[in-house]
Amino acid sequence: MKRLVMCACLLVVMPNLYASEAMQLLNQMSLAVHKLDYQGEVVYSQGEGFTALRIRHSVDDGVEHEAVTNLDSNGQTNSQNDVGFSVASFPKITPEMESIYSFDVGGTSEVAGRLCTEVVARPKDHLRYLHRYCIDNENHMLLNYSLVNRTHKPVEKMMFTHIKFGKFNLKDYLKDKVSKIRDKIKPFNLVKKQENKSNWSFSKLPKGFYIDSILTKEDSNGSNSMEQIILTDNVTSISLFIEPENKNGIDSSQLDYRGALNVLTVEKEEHNITIVGEVPYGTLVNVVNNLEYNPH
Repeated sequence: MKRLVMCACLLVVMPNLYASEAMQLLNQMSLAVHKLDYQGEVVYSQGEGFTALRIRHSVDDGVEHEAVTNLDSNGQTNSQNDVGFSVASFPKITPEMESIYSFDVGGTSEVAGRLCTEVVARPKDHLRYLHRYCIDNENHMLLNYSLVNRTHKPVEKMMFTHIKFGKFNLKDYLKDKVSKIRDKIKPFNLVKKQENKSNWSFSKLPKGFYIDSILTKEDSNGSNSMEQIILTDNVTSISLFIEPENKNGIDSSQLDYRGALNVLTVEKEEHNITIVGEVPYGTLVNVVNNLEYNPH
């Protein structure tokens, strides 16, 4: 009987141990991508096809600098333009996320000639995607990442094909700061609204999501012509672009809907609303259905 009790206890404790280890690895990863000096080549995919990128990341006196360039089929740089990608864009993992994701540690793989440990962040509902990481066993750098939908199909993938660590000269490629992928869905010159006040509110949000910030764009007469509400669960984000119906509307060419990004456009309370996020389409419907207009 004692042996049976001990086994039952192990079944309860072991999942918690794995979750704790996974959270620790993810926290170490979120620090490593910001603090390490590295350069290498990456293949990055959003849906169909892929892009080859060269990444150089350095930290000088506590300040991050990063250069990301496209590579052609011969491995040569063919563009110096901002490609909207950064390994350092992953958010910090928090204990509160365990209420909406379960975290598991998997096996060991080899990526770019280095051993890494697999970690899975599995959503507890159907409102988010599954996240799969492979974290360097030596310095906790993120070497492989994929975002997976409910049909087990990757909608976004990133993998280093070559990487080396250590100080190097970034002078020819220097940028002012590391850019974040989430910022790429803010194509307008918006200003953060004081105290996050808005005429729009939510009767309910998907579990774990909260209002991160509210941005506005004003007309020449000082009235708001565009408002953006940014929601986040600290892993992914959703943006709502809201404007009166008599405006010209959002130029969809300024928004990138490839891969994990979904978009929904509706009319509500005489406003045009475009909602964009790296979440399943049903999550966007959930958010906009609970959006309420409360004019002052």
